[in-house]
Amino acid sequence: MIDVHNHLQDQRFLGRQSEIIKTMKEVGITGCVVTGTSEADWPEVARLADKFPDFIRPAFGLHPWKINSRSSGWLATLKSYLIRFPHAMLGECGLDRWMKSPKLADQHQTFREQMNLALSLNRPTTIHCLKAWGPLMSELRDFPRLPRFLLHSFGGSLEIGKEAAHLGAYFSFSGYFLQTKKLRPARSLVASQLSGSLLKPTLLRWRSPIQSSALTISIILQILRLSLTNLRKFAIPNQKGSPQTRMPFGAKINRFN
Repeated sequence: MIDVHNHLQDQRFLGRQSEIIKTMKEVGITGCVVTGTSEADWPEVARLADKFPDFIRPAFGLHPWKINSRSSGWLATLKSYLIRFPHAMLGECGLDRWMKSPKLADQHQTFREQMNLALSLNRPTTIHCLKAWGPLMSELRDFPRLPRFLLHSFGGSLEIGKEAAHLGAYFSFSGYFLQTKKLRPARSLVASQLSGSLLKPTLLRWRSPIQSSALTISIILQILRLSLTNLRKFAIPNQKGSPQTRMPFGAKINRFN
């Protein structure tokens, strides 16, 4: 079981990362993606990836909330981290109209630059989007080719989800968007993909590494009203013959209990 998006580099967790990782392992999490947001936290992401190479996969990117703090050489610095860590993802990047006084032109520019960098280095990408699904989809449509990409904490409509899936998107759903009042688009998206035999495996994401210890695959499946029987239809055998659902970027769910 993989936690595909957390911010273990956050200052709130400094000095406690080893303890948190120990807890994550105890509840069955076999690895995680630690996702950077700006030049300020990329060094800590790199340090954690060096310290826990068998557990942490790093991701480096410029979050739309952090674009005002970028330096003139931010893109070159980002590229250097991605080259230093050949298995790293790019992210998180994206568009956000929810934030106060968003600089949309800068957001679009930095997003395009990061997507082009991901393409040039063949890196999977984690995309953030809040209140900007129309502009984001316009950006994605304009690319003649897209890197592999994850729409993290997906909160768009069913129609947006279907189009994004057609473009090759993977999805994760956070606890916030799995509240009852916000659940319908997520459930409909997963159900439509299942019924059409076009499943893009759903990635699971928690708001923090600590919260991840309180959730399990079975709870999320129960929320989405997906039976384990339906999920197994899309499982592939691994080398040892046990059920295993294919996940992007090397992540896998291999527990069905």
